[in-house]
Parts: sequence; structure tokens; C-alpha cells
Amino acid sequence: MARQLGVFLRVYVYAEPQTGRDLAVALNVHKAAISRALDRLAEEELVCRQPNPADYRSVLAGRTPKGAALFREIRQIMQEAALRE
Repeated sequence: MARQLGVFLRVYVYAEPQTGRDLAVALNVHKAAISRALDRLAEEELVCRQPNPADYRSVLAGRTPKGAALFREIRQIMQEAALRE
């Protein structure tokens, strides 16, 4: 669950599309772990996989409307929590 959250946040915080390898390096985990996290996030329609025009062997992790809505909700909760401190 924590790894999925890390992948999700990385996809939504950074504007540029990221490959599984980019995510693995950024989060310091194996690419296979990223692939599993992307599988689960894609099942929930929180991220999508897009073809990578620069490398046909890889995919880019992309945003979805459902994921964007969840990200807005998380950001709102974090802002409200920061105001309470």
C-alpha cells in the first residue's frame, strides 16, 4: 500500500510522464515492484499506462480523471491539516 501511494504521488506531483524505470530510481525500489504497484493502481483507474514514443519496450505512467480527483482530495486534506498545526 505504501509503495502504491509513493508511485501515485510521484505520478501526480511531477508533471512529466514517467517510465517504470524513472519511478524505480526515484523511489529506490526494483522495477518489478513498480510494475506491481502500477498494476494495482491501473486496476483502480488511478493511473494509466501509455505507450512510450521514445522506447517501444516501455510505458509511461499517466494520470486519469479518477486519480486526479483523489489527488485533489489528498491535497485538500493535507492543506486543512497544515492549518490546524
